[in-house]
Amino acid sequence: RRPPSRWASSTRSRRWSLLGPFTGEFSSNPQTRVTCVTKFLDEKLLIQAVKTVRESPTKLAAARALGVTRGKLDHRLREAARRKIIEKPEYAIALLPDSQPEIEEIISRKERNFTRQKRASDARDLIPVKIKIPGPIGVLHMGDPHLDDDGTNIRLVKEHLELPERNEGLFRACVGDYLNNWRGKLAPLHAMQTTTQREAYQLLEWFIKRPKWLYLIGGNHDCWNGTEDPLNWFTRGIGAIYEWHGARIRLDFPNGSKQYVSVRHDFPGRSIYNRVQGGTRAIRFGGTDDLYIAGHLHIRAHYEEENSVGGWSHAVQLDSYKWIDDFPKKIGAVKLQQGGAVITIHDPDAKTTMGRCQVFWDINEGVDRLKWMRKRR
Repeated sequence: RRPPSRWASSTRSRRWSLLGPFTGEFSSNPQTRVTCVTKFLDEKLLIQAVKTVRESPTKLAAARALGVTRGKLDHRLREAARRKIIEKPEYAIALLPDSQPEIEEIISRKERNFTRQKRASDARDLIPVKIKIPGPIGVLHMGDPHLDDDGTNIRLVKEHLELPERNEGLFRACVGDYLNNWRGKLAPLHAMQTTTQREAYQLLEWFIKRPKWLYLIGGNHDCWNGTEDPLNWFTRGIGAIYEWHGARIRLDFPNGSKQYVSVRHDFPGRSIYNRVQGGTRAIRFGGTDDLYIAGHLHIRAHYEEENSVGGWSHAVQLDSYKWIDDFPKKIGAVKLQQGGAVITIHDPDAKTTMGRCQVFWDINEGVDRLKWMRKRR
């Protein structure tokens, strides 16, 4: 057979250009090799092709059922897809509204949430506390209470809690771990204590619901409660700072003096040569606050030095009211004398940087010193 002439190719091109977009099927004349549109594909024909393919095991079987070639069937399927033709059901389902918000609404909500989160985060970078009474003040920093543990010296907790009400200018604070809140693999330890969960919450409310709290920090045991942390509710209305993990506080005195306190449940850093390594590390790495204080480790220690700007900084590691504990035995730790709390006295009228903040491990001596300093004014 001879190849098609140029006239045939040009005629075919002219025919296609006159017909516009191809919507039919091809047929070829074997003598002239001229291909032309022989049939316009009706919508019913396309629906029939789609339906037959769906009901047949293979496309070849569908083509045989329709009496067409496989290529012609493929073309009908492509044309059906181009026209977006599907088999029309014999019923109609009402268009239901979507319960999901539109993407614009989601983005708008997330923008508002970020603005609120950013405002709250920025406000907590440094929390100002306005001291309304003149002269020096004292802060009774209480270590990890673990109120529901049978090894906790609850008598000493009660004694320390009552001190601020009896002494002017003395406030209380706590570095966290108010309850055991055993979770996960530690949950079986609940069986080792006699305090029920309901009684634990009663103890926590008794501990929290009182005036003169300066700050309350949520420790790792408290964070195990997640969104169900009862301290979120018990601390409302008592005028105290409650933050998970830690807070940085600025004490604003009536005479314009300011002191800075960084309190955390735990500072990063450990050393076998320094029990207060976390606080010391914070000072050595450029910290300039008057006091760095933390708990968590159930040991007590104190370190002080001149900071990088010529001020005087204290690093204090608080112990716990949980005097009897099986964990130190487990790790082979030396049994240490527990105290539970420490008093720091903050003097806005101090003449030297070392006199701005003073640390007293003897609670009664700290209370007496505060009384004397306030009378001396």
